[in-house]
Parts: sequence; C-alpha cells; structure tokens
Amino acid sequence: KCTVRYCLGCACFKGSGMKIICFHGFGVRGFYWEPLLATSLNKRPYRLLAPDLDFTTPETALVSAVETVQRENEAVFLLGHSFGGVLAGMVARELGPEIVKKVVILAAPYGTTPGSLLARKITAFLLRHDWLLPDFITRPRFFTSATPGSLQKQLWQRTVKESSILIKALVGDEYPLSARLTQPLPQGFGNTLIIGAGADKAVPRESALTLAEVLRSPLQIIENAGHNDLLYAPEFRGRLVTLLINFFR
Repeated sequence: KCTVRYCLGCACFKGSGMKIICFHGFGVRGFYWEPLLATSLNKRPYRLLAPDLDFTTPETALVSAVETVQRENEAVFLLGHSFGGVLAGMVARELGPEIVKKVVILAAPYGTTPGSLLARKITAFLLRHDWLLPDFITRPRFFTSATPGSLQKQLWQRTVKESSILIKALVGDEYPLSARLTQPLPQGFGNTLIIGAGADKAVPRESALTLAEVLRSPLQIIENAGHNDLLYAPEFRGRLVTLLINFFR
C-alpha cells in the first residue's frame, strides 16, 4: 500500500508513470493539493503525491522533504507552493538532477520579508493567538473573489496552527532558507520553473521575480490570481495545470 498520507493518484500504479511530489506551505498539509485530484495533471503518465511535512522548524521541514523524496527510491518531479516551493528548490539542489528531474516553485516567499519590524511582530503575535484572526479578515490576503467563498471557508476550516518557531522564522528579516538558495539549480534552466500570482497579497510578486533572477529560471506570472487562487479558483487552476503539463512533458 502507498505510505504517503495523501496519495492523490489513489490507484497506486507504481512504476507506470512519473511521480510529482507536492510540497505544501505554511498552515496546511497534504490536503492542500486536493483541487488537482480531478485534473489532467493527475492522470497517466503522472501521479501526484502530497505528503504531510514536519513543519516544527524550517530545518525539520527541509529534512522531511528530502527524506520524502529519498523514500521513493526513483527519479521524481517536484512541485511546491509557498514555503513548500522554497523547500522544493532546496531539495532539488541537495539531491541533484538524477533524483529530481524537474522542479516547479509556486508563489514562494523568498528574499527580504516585506513590512516593518513592528508590523511583522504584530503578525507573529496574531498567528500565535489565532483566535484573534477571524477568517473573514485573513482570507482576503490569500484569495480573490475568483475562488468561491465556500471553498475558501472549507480550506480555512482545515488549517493547521504552526509552531512558534516556524512563525518567528516566517516573520524575520528574511524569509526562511532564502540565504541558502542563492545559485541556479543543478537541474538547469529548462528544468526549473518559477510561477508567481499577480494579485498575491500574502507573498509579494517581487519574491517570484527575485527568485527567478537568482536561479536564472523561466518565470510565469498568472495575473489577477491570489496566493491560493492558483489551485482553488477554477479559472486560474486551469491555467496552472496547462503550464505544468507543458513543463513536465
């Protein structure tokens, strides 16, 4: 049986296609990738795997991401969203092109953290006491009206409260692991893709621009999409799937 908690292919047809391992971001787990279940990205020759990572600290997140890929004992593609996108880049660098053939990084927080130190401290306090953050206030930072309100609420009801260590790291002067992702990936230009969300209020689009420049990678911006719209808004999800299929082909 498949040992990954969220094996989105469900048929577990080992050896019959290329595995795409999906790394989730802050506040969610493998369930975040469920909107891709019914898309053509999850049909042969591809199979989506969406594990839960250990988000106790940035370092445990990276270790669990590396170990997840190593357990497959075969070459894979990587797809990461938000902090999971940074993890995908780090894993691709550490394991090399023989294990990680291609990598896609979606709406990843990279480089200098925006906002004043005071504003970031307030954000950290509110995140540690999430009862102070009702969903009707937080959701507009991650979605636009393109994602139905019912889907927004469903995802927010499943969110995970992260550790104080990870929260502190995410509101520091620099996004976690940025200082360790400063060179082009060994997979090469044609096997790395950065995708940004044009209307992202959670991660500035400048993060995607900077990361693409640092990694010397192709960049695609999906205009008018919010941070989570990339997967949860039908119109933007369709564009994303087309981009991914063309890239992984």
